[in-house]
Amino acid sequence: MKKTIISLVLCLLMAAPALCETSVWIAQTDSSVTYIGGTIHFLRETDLPLPPEFDKAYAESEVLVFETDLTQLNSPAFEPALTANATYTDGRTLDSVLSNEAYIKLEEYCTENSIPVADINQFKPWMIMMMFMGMEMQKRGIFQEGVDAFYYNKAMADLKSVEKLETVIEQIEVITTMGDGNESEFIIYSIDDLIKLDELFDKLVAAWKTGDMEGLGDMFVNDVKREFPKLYKSLFVDRNNKWVPKIERFLADPKTEFVLVGTGHLVGEDGVITQLIKLGYKVEKFK
Repeated sequence: MKKTIISLVLCLLMAAPALCETSVWIAQTDSSVTYIGGTIHFLRETDLPLPPEFDKAYAESEVLVFETDLTQLNSPAFEPALTANATYTDGRTLDSVLSNEAYIKLEEYCTENSIPVADINQFKPWMIMMMFMGMEMQKRGIFQEGVDAFYYNKAMADLKSVEKLETVIEQIEVITTMGDGNESEFIIYSIDDLIKLDELFDKLVAAWKTGDMEGLGDMFVNDVKREFPKLYKSLFVDRNNKWVPKIERFLADPKTEFVLVGTGHLVGEDGVITQLIKLGYKVEKFK
């Protein structure tokens, strides 16, 4: 079932009641506790309130840990750094990079949304999909800050310590290489996802709120792993492998941390949770 790219980026994301499961985990040693929460980076007003386990983990934590520095990520300096690699500068254009099938699909989407395709012909596929996704989310009222931003702002107000797992530059490198080597497939699958965004977003939030890791794996990880192995490696495997040793250091610290990362990083055999369990840590759902 091709619901690959946009589901994945919404994580780079229907209100449902919290059941017996949750997207918050608790990792423990004999002397330390670290909470690990899977997040969605965008929410609607109707998706609130957040599952209560998140507030419980936040209240019990002294340190909040995010994927990157959210203040820097939201600073005016971030956009130029992100868009510096947004266009082709070597003479290529989209109509020369994409297959005929992919370019026709792009033209059809642009026509339906009153976008002159000539205006975006210099942009790389990752940038086009970021633009299109922003436009589609705006249509649907997806303006609410995501889980990460909500707890980051709360931590700032409560004067809690904040740390990060990677630099903004490292995150930019991941974003700006999406689709490299698979540009046509990236465009085709992304547009298919955008057309089904309402259905995908409802399913995504419902699975996240109920801690349905199998469902989240289907939406976030499995298609990406199969269809885009290079992207899967750079987006999930490489970053998870860098993050786990840092989480281990938190587990060696007597302070209680709450690590908040995109839910896709907690799913599957390469996910943070499975890696920690294999390393011998006691990790279970937090209730």
